[in-house]
Amino acid sequence: MRSNTLAQLFAAALLSVAATGCADAPADLSEIESADPSADSVSDDESGLDEGDSSEFVDKASCGGRWQVPGDVSDAGDGMSVPYQGAGRRCQGGPTSGAEALGRYIRSAFPGEVNTSVDGRGIQIYACRNIRGGNSLSVHATGRAIDVFIPTRGGAADNGKGDRVANWLIENADRIGIQMLIWDRTIWKASGGTPRDRCYQGSHPHNDHVHVEISEDAADMNTPFFNGDSGAAPGASDGPADSPQAPGDSGSPLNRNAWVGDACRSNNDCAFSTDAGEGRCFLDHEPSSGLGFCTVSCAGYCPDRSGKAVTFCVGGSMLGANGGLCVSKAAGANDYCSSPGGFTAVEAERYIGGSSARSATAEVCLPSGG
Repeated sequence: MRSNTLAQLFAAALLSVAATGCADAPADLSEIESADPSADSVSDDESGLDEGDSSEFVDKASCGGRWQVPGDVSDAGDGMSVPYQGAGRRCQGGPTSGAEALGRYIRSAFPGEVNTSVDGRGIQIYACRNIRGGNSLSVHATGRAIDVFIPTRGGAADNGKGDRVANWLIENADRIGIQMLIWDRTIWKASGGTPRDRCYQGSHPHNDHVHVEISEDAADMNTPFFNGDSGAAPGASDGPADSPQAPGDSGSPLNRNAWVGDACRSNNDCAFSTDAGEGRCFLDHEPSSGLGFCTVSCAGYCPDRSGKAVTFCVGGSMLGANGGLCVSKAAGANDYCSSPGGFTAVEAERYIGGSSARSATAEVCLPSGG
């Protein structure tokens, strides 16, 4: 009986503080999950508090102008179920393969919507940090959260651009593995009751980017989208270009013994596993030849293989990416960066990330112009 009374007093206190707008909103997802399902708004949640730098509070009155999920998109989303998976307690050291592949796909599929002038060419993923105003990790710290930047119009959300991205993500949420997204003061979740979308009252209105969170299966590229099924072409009803190739779709491997630094056309060409994760094909620099290079995420160190050039961990920012990337050092095994073609030897600093590695530099093979 006493515990019930305390719980009621605590709930009343929260309501009183929220009414004044003088305290941080709940920073734990469990507080949202246990909220009244009939409520028409959601305060800052695990993924939302860490978004952007604005400290301006979005009050409840602003909910009236938020992005409204179209009826047909909402109906499609209501039939999906992707359970929410939080961040856990430890940073993972870099972006996941699935997040990188999805970010690359969105940039290619929505060339007129993504604001490529922003760092990361409009796609930002990994950040080892807590949610702003809380003491638990952001999903960005797992490498499973993607910020897709959209140009603004007079400081307001450009719904003509951002809505198309958000709508497509909801329509393909189960195929991709989208567990949550936030856009223009609206939060949408692929689990729970209906409607799935509610007013988002976090400290940043998300008017300049769509915040997307993917499941652990999607992060590991184990959902249909990453295995050749890219779903409906983005904005098909609006008549854009055909949907680009699905991230996992390709023909025969270029090199069945591929390793870090070897040429690739898709992730299927980098069919190797390491303690740092699965090999993947880096194509963010959009090479005219269509050839990228095999890599894995890193923080401080990279794995090596006998008979292949020694590897080195560099900052992905050198190539418009996030976190660390394993590349090959210039060596005889790769003809000092002349194999594959389109690469050049560049002096680079080691990406340390959250590791205990020491600072170092090395001559590595990077795409020409990278």
